[in-house]
Amino acid sequence: SRGINFQSAKGISLYSATTIYQFDWNVKNKIYQECHDQANRYFNMIKSNHYDYVILGQNWNGYFGDRIINQLNDNRSQELSLKRIEKALDKALELITTSGAKPVLIKSIALSKGNPYNCFFEHIKLHKKYNPQQCDFNLDVSEQVWVDNLFAKMQRKYKTLVIIDPRVAQCPSGMCKVDINGIPVFRDSGHITDYASYHLAKLYLQKNNNPLVS
Repeated sequence: SRGINFQSAKGISLYSATTIYQFDWNVKNKIYQECHDQANRYFNMIKSNHYDYVILGQNWNGYFGDRIINQLNDNRSQELSLKRIEKALDKALELITTSGAKPVLIKSIALSKGNPYNCFFEHIKLHKKYNPQQCDFNLDVSEQVWVDNLFAKMQRKYKTLVIIDPRVAQCPSGMCKVDINGIPVFRDSGHITDYASYHLAKLYLQKNNNPLVS
């Protein structure tokens, strides 16, 4: 999933499926102005309000490739995209910490090179016996090396930055599960269900201290 969650001292939270400052017109061949304006709105809220922390969660690997631009006629390449996302993330974290909030980055979930959603439901559609081991997949840490290094770099710069890696709960011992209690983890090829999100959070807290509690 992707989004920003704002939590205030009064327990008021807001959620929006939005991104940090970036333009991407690869799909519709135009700038996503509405998304950009919405992100600006939330960053203005961060400046004006006194939140305890701000959580940024994305499918970070979705920024790979040559799709990230700042202006319509910008040059495009993977190298430029990575530089732009690093600059945008740095800008966002600076804004968050300057406001007095604690920034939290959630890493991407592990994704299969196949389709774990289809794999799970195949036994239902074809009336076959379900064997979860046929759908579980190995964690490929190489997929997020660039993001891992970027987050580590940001954490050295912003000492209050908290980093949460959901793969700790999703892929114990390096094997990523596609079901929890017989219920599918994925709702499509790249997003997990609310049920999975809730239970992965519980599993994470069983293995780690609550990162949002000092």
